[in-house]
Amino acid sequence: MRYIRFLKYPKCSHSENKSSSTVSALITITSDLGESFYPKDVAIAANLVRDENSESMGYGVYYWRAGMRSLQLDISAGNTAAFPVKLHVVVKNYEHGDSVHEYLSSAGNDIVSAWSEPLDPADKGAPHYTIERRFLCQGGETLAIREETGESIARHIWDAGLMLMSFLDRSITTGSIDMLSLRETLAIAKKKCLNCIELGTGCGVVGLGLAQALPNCNVLLTDLPEAEDIVKWNMLATRPASNTVISFEVVDWEEDLPISVSSTEFDLILVADCTYNPSSVPSLVRVLATLAARSRNATVLLAHKVRHSSEAVFLEHIADAGFFQDDHVAIPLPSNEGIWSPDDSGNVDLYSFHTSNRDTSPSIPHQ
Repeated sequence: MRYIRFLKYPKCSHSENKSSSTVSALITITSDLGESFYPKDVAIAANLVRDENSESMGYGVYYWRAGMRSLQLDISAGNTAAFPVKLHVVVKNYEHGDSVHEYLSSAGNDIVSAWSEPLDPADKGAPHYTIERRFLCQGGETLAIREETGESIARHIWDAGLMLMSFLDRSITTGSIDMLSLRETLAIAKKKCLNCIELGTGCGVVGLGLAQALPNCNVLLTDLPEAEDIVKWNMLATRPASNTVISFEVVDWEEDLPISVSSTEFDLILVADCTYNPSSVPSLVRVLATLAARSRNATVLLAHKVRHSSEAVFLEHIADAGFFQDDHVAIPLPSNEGIWSPDDSGNVDLYSFHTSNRDTSPSIPHQ
């Protein structure tokens, strides 16, 4: 997958007599970690809209060519009376939005569009550093997630998180759930309130997607302090399902868990894109073991995209900690590129684990 990002945030300028205006931006199309660029030609649409009625105030088509690292956009915005506007940058013919249904199709659109914050030539305030992703969920709702335009990996959306959110949304909306353990866990919400915690939530895309789709649950998002502001921003923009409550707690895997976390019995523990750094795996597994000691019937649902062979150490550590693997599903990432890097499997792997003492539980083979 690739993501449209702003290298230079959109800026407004207008003619001397203010009869016309232009919005300019410098974009790139990169992988989630920004280490590679989109390798093919693609037409990009740039649309200026007033958020309240989505009426177009300016539109242009630009062409990203194979080998590019950036693309300049200059969109005529007409009279300044039309401001403020937002800039939506999207693959042409996908202006209808980013559908999570299409993400689960390996031939679907593989470039995630970007929305700017409101733009106005009269705005002389501090520059913007966030962009918005809008995901069209299968139940008809839109999940709006802001992420930073900077280099902090803690406040970006990553492939595995996006695919796990899409998988959960489809599972809950359609009732077609490929993982037996997840099916049984989600069914708890039909009988009582389901307690869920997400570790390393980042922008919150997984936990907030779950909260918007699943009624009757408590969703606790956790991460380091530097993620708190953007998570809480996204929490405010989320419309949770009926009887669902969202909260946030700072959790540092190197420290003892807060009492409010360690004393809660959870039914579902979500982890996405948290195994990329082998040095942090022992701390992550220690936190999982601590949670599971209190929540013996919890399902751990982990999503990761293998980026290097050293990530296999997670499966070794979690097996040594007494966890058992229930299910494994490989979800192909959408790609129209036809090109994969040698280190990219092209899949997001979903695993479910438990710590039950069932004698029939198969152990995880060490790799």
